[in-house]
Amino acid sequence: MSEMADYPPEFREYVRSQVASGRYQSERELFGDALRLMQARDEYRRQEIHEKISRGTGQLDRGEAIELDEQSLGLFFDQIHSEVQTERIAKGGAGE
Repeated sequence: MSEMADYPPEFREYVRSQVASGRYQSERELFGDALRLMQARDEYRRQEIHEKISRGTGQLDRGEAIELDEQSLGLFFDQIHSEVQTERIAKGGAGE
């Protein structure tokens, strides 16, 4: 049945069930769809990053930046790290 290279065992049953259900005609089709979704997600993230950079650059150009000394910068990044960890946990991911 396998048309593609090996993939992790935890995905085998899911892949087989998707093909058996008729949703996909083959594993190759399923993986093609998965790769297209990954490409779309990556493009969305690139656009999102570009928009954030543009917004930040605009803020800098308008003088809306804040200056931080070394201690304040450390606290600033600690706060960002904490917010990211909280968001990961809320989404069901593991914290670091």
